[in-house]
Amino acid sequence: MDFTTVILGAGEGTRMKSDLPKVLHPVAGYPMIRYVLDRAVELNSAKIVVVVGNRAELVREELKSYPCRFVIQKQQLGTGHAVKSAVSEIEQSEFTLVLYGDVPLIQADTINQFIESIEDYTASVIGMRLNDPSSYGRMVIQGNELIKIVEYRDADSQQRKINLVNTGIVFCRTAELIRSLELLSPQNDQQEYYLTDIIEILRSSNHKATYFEADDHHQFFGANDRSALAKLSKLVRDKKCEKLMKEGVSFISPENTVVDYQVSIESGSVIYPFCYLTGETRIGKNCVIGTGKFLKDQVVSDNQELS
Repeated sequence: MDFTTVILGAGEGTRMKSDLPKVLHPVAGYPMIRYVLDRAVELNSAKIVVVVGNRAELVREELKSYPCRFVIQKQQLGTGHAVKSAVSEIEQSEFTLVLYGDVPLIQADTINQFIESIEDYTASVIGMRLNDPSSYGRMVIQGNELIKIVEYRDADSQQRKINLVNTGIVFCRTAELIRSLELLSPQNDQQEYYLTDIIEILRSSNHKATYFEADDHHQFFGANDRSALAKLSKLVRDKKCEKLMKEGVSFISPENTVVDYQVSIESGSVIYPFCYLTGETRIGKNCVIGTGKFLKDQVVSDNQELS
């Protein structure tokens, strides 16, 4: 299936309290947006387009090794406005996939299933059911059809009871997406152009939308502040340790060990508590890494002991 992936990465991230662009903040030692670019490459996107804004030159530099193109969103006026900034790059593709540079844990298998779910519909959106949907946008459905998405601020008391919430990830036939973007209006509480408003616009012109309900909620959690970054990092690190243990690495106390995303450790090695392994650290076979070691971008050859 021919599709272009658009990754939204122009947000300022004011709640991060940092001069660094939001999407460059690391999750388990790896910039958020690089996780998303890795998945876009894995999905075999015909083209990858990154929408940049705040300190765009830093994002371009970080992503210079990726086969992607960049467009500038000069003003941050909402997700719909961001995608509209990329129209010149998507108009030749049959479909467009919209991802977010601050939602790093998405998996290619999930996105592939989502893409396949569109069938004969014009658009599809990933949703998830939460016991506490809090401030997420609510998805109003009838059977397999998605009727509309209502942002929490704009929802009435009945709509706020809906526990099927919007992740923001959209897959749409490009021609209809472009037409709908032209009709977006900022008539809402935040006075922004919401991408999700295209669902009602499509329905008004007799195009149907559907939704894909995801089970693994963690894939769609974003990072708007330092607390969220820490939570996402813990998820990645816990998963990393579990994978390494299945591959024959021993952790004396995995809950007291930090192993970042890019680190590799070969089988037979033993890692003692309070170690922090980060960057592109490589640990060979049958090594022992003693208590409290900090290793960044280090190479430890086979059968070595650091005590």
